[in-house]
Amino acid sequence: MGEKMDINHSACRIIAYKDTGWLKNFWEAKIGKHSVLRRNEDNRAKQSALEKLRREWNERLEGRRRTMLQCIQEERKKQKSPLPAENIQPGANMAA
Repeated sequence: MGEKMDINHSACRIIAYKDTGWLKNFWEAKIGKHSVLRRNEDNRAKQSALEKLRREWNERLEGRRRTMLQCIQEERKKQKSPLPAENIQPGANMAA
């Protein structure tokens, strides 16, 4: 009876090995196909006009943002600068 179990056990190992080989090949093929599809999609996206449009709009928005910041900074400088001497009336701020 011990011999019979050894033979069955060996047969199970061989079957399991064949099954794992098939399973491994199946998943390797699936992963390979997925990689090709992914690569094709990446290439398509790189050539897409949509990406170019996004980049152009981001550049435009960045330019507008810079312009607005410059205007704000110039306005603040004007507000902080002292008034010209001709606009100051002598003795206007003096206490009586």
